[in-house]
Amino acid sequence: MLAVGFPVWLTTDGVRHKSVVATTGGLTLRLSADLQSTTFAMGDGSRVTCTAMTPFTASSKAGSPSPTCGHTYTKPSLSKGSYTVTATANWLIRWSVDGFSGSFPMSYSDSAQLAIGELQALNR
Repeated sequence: MLAVGFPVWLTTDGVRHKSVVATTGGLTLRLSADLQSTTFAMGDGSRVTCTAMTPFTASSKAGSPSPTCGHTYTKPSLSKGSYTVTATANWLIRWSVDGFSGSFPMSYSDSAQLAIGELQALNR
């Protein structure tokens, strides 16, 4: 569980570029896919679009905001259970074959649950 007011670093794993070449019947098809951005629907009504993402590492300072892509929750999710965070990867696909070429956008989404709670302390 993460705490209200604590910066969340947003990042995804995986490749950012992929290309392939295939030849058949005397034609050569070239395809390439480039990740353009990732949009995070945070479950609290916020959306964050990132073109760069810095993963949190052992040398990162706990409690510091991400230098490239992050979000800070202002309300707990516990009354509802958890927030559903949906990441949508936005790709640009380029193709060429037999002197023709083009491009088109493509998106892929996946979701995860994230519980956000409040830290409370009592001083006497």
